[in-house]
Amino acid sequence: MKAIWDGLLSAVASLFTLFVCGLPGWAAFEAVEAGLVPQWIYVPLIALGFICVLLAFSFTRKAFKGISPSRSRRR
Repeated sequence: MKAIWDGLLSAVASLFTLFVCGLPGWAAFEAVEAGLVPQWIYVPLIALGFICVLLAFSFTRKAFKGISPSRSRRR
């Protein structure tokens, strides 16, 4: 039962990570497209996207293995 709960928590953490990183990334992209900010904002935007994908992949991997988001191994 703990593995199912831990996996669910990791899945929620993955979705939360995508939301927390994706929303500002999308807003920054739209601001560049609208001409509100300079083009060099794409560089940190790409870095933010890369970090977001890494974190989401890590939490998703933990969800499939039944590992809690704050732990490195199963209980």
